[in-house]
Amino acid sequence: MTFVILKHLILLIFYPLYSSSLKCYECTGYVPCGSGQTHLLVNCGGKCMVYQNQYDGNVIIRRCCWSNCGGDGVSFYEGRLTYFCSGDMCNGDIADINLIEQGSGEEPETTTPSSVSTLSSTITTGKTTSMNTASSSLTCYECTGHYSKCGISQDAVLRNCRMCMVYRNIYDGNTVVRRCCTWGCGPSGSVQQYEGRQAYFCSSNLCNGIGAESILTSRIGIPFVPDW
Repeated sequence: MTFVILKHLILLIFYPLYSSSLKCYECTGYVPCGSGQTHLLVNCGGKCMVYQNQYDGNVIIRRCCWSNCGGDGVSFYEGRLTYFCSGDMCNGDIADINLIEQGSGEEPETTTPSSVSTLSSTITTGKTTSMNTASSSLTCYECTGHYSKCGISQDAVLRNCRMCMVYRNIYDGNTVVRRCCTWGCGPSGSVQQYEGRQAYFCSSNLCNGIGAESILTSRIGIPFVPDW
């Protein structure tokens, strides 16, 4: 009886971490996105986020953040200015003004020093965040298939990644997305469920380039087990 009660208490403590009813947009500026399109929403266990991807023509990206999210408001996340919020659909187009207001000024006070490189700079040494703790110097592509040179150009890369990853955004015409994974990554060479999507992980520099997405196609029909 004691064991059963303890088991139920553990479930009550940990289950909400992955059962949040928060709804966030998951799409890019290449599709009508952020103006009430409920079919572009995902269940989010963290916070909603919106940013401009400087590696992809400054396109607006709306996503669910699952870990190491900033506090509500604007902060720097993985080397870019990002707006975080905790209300349903709060990362819609009404949130974009927050990036515009901060984009022309200095980094906000909530900024945490990061060792993640940006398009016009090299890696900053001696400054790490919890996100980058124990990370390697792995370099990965960080862009979408909307950018014609994604998976080819050295201008579309991030450093200090734990793993490189590639997946298709089912909310954006199955567009291929190449990203630097910094948290919750699957084992190298595996296809895992990652934040609700099927993703391929690899651990050599720029291994998520052109052709890596073929791994996803070859694994269609194989059941996947969430990694949380």
